[in-house]
Amino acid sequence: MTTPASIPETLLPALQSVVDMEIPGLESHGDIPIRIYTPQGDGPFGVTIYIHGGGWSSRSIDSHDRICRSMTQRSEHITVSVGYHLVPAAVYPTQTHECYAALEWVHAHAATFNGDPTRIAIAGDSAGGNLATVTALRAIRTPDYYNPERDSYRRYGKCLALTAERAKKVCDGYLPNGFDAQDPYLFPLRMPKEDMARMPPALVVLAEQDILVDEGIEYVEKLREVGVPVEQVIVPEVQHTFLVPAEGTEKSRSAMKVITTAIRNAHNASKDVKV
Repeated sequence: MTTPASIPETLLPALQSVVDMEIPGLESHGDIPIRIYTPQGDGPFGVTIYIHGGGWSSRSIDSHDRICRSMTQRSEHITVSVGYHLVPAAVYPTQTHECYAALEWVHAHAATFNGDPTRIAIAGDSAGGNLATVTALRAIRTPDYYNPERDSYRRYGKCLALTAERAKKVCDGYLPNGFDAQDPYLFPLRMPKEDMARMPPALVVLAEQDILVDEGIEYVEKLREVGVPVEQVIVPEVQHTFLVPAEGTEKSRSAMKVITTAIRNAHNASKDVKV
């Protein structure tokens, strides 16, 4: 397991174990790297699958190592970070298939790493949030395309964290030629209402000064319209990548507290349900 060199081991959250491994992936792209973070304690623990952001074309398990460590320690449950293959070496729908493969693997093998297969959550930031949503959609069935007309694109299109130009570039790299603009696996906002109504409860954390904030708000509104429990948090005066590093600023720390509290409460509530 590798740790970002800029972070001394003594400053990283104390966990029971951090294990790197590979799980079966697509024949076209090979195995999928994952990293399993286990908190202190006895378990079995709920499991949160975490999908990193980076415009489908950058970042990795390593870049989000501290976020996942913090999430594991604060939520007191296992985190499984997924290293899906990146654009341009892999384009849609490769990433959606790999994230769903990770979900299936976690469900089948959770007991082998002290996880509870009946308590699985999916989370992600930025492009990872998109992949987390479509993975949940695929699970109940078996982040929208670049839109410069939205107000948030006009307000924050020049913010350094994610410019409108950069957003177009990463979407152009991810989307295949001749893509279907109504495909909900590409654009979760296109999800039919009957599928939206079956989505799991959600926490949606948004950066106020982000070109994607309007799409996030619309997603929350659509969930509420069909009665799905959802909590929306808009972090003021921050841009797209404010959560990285996870403990770097007061606002990122506050957001991580909200996120990990929600994860802990969801896993603990599921544990109490008797079927």
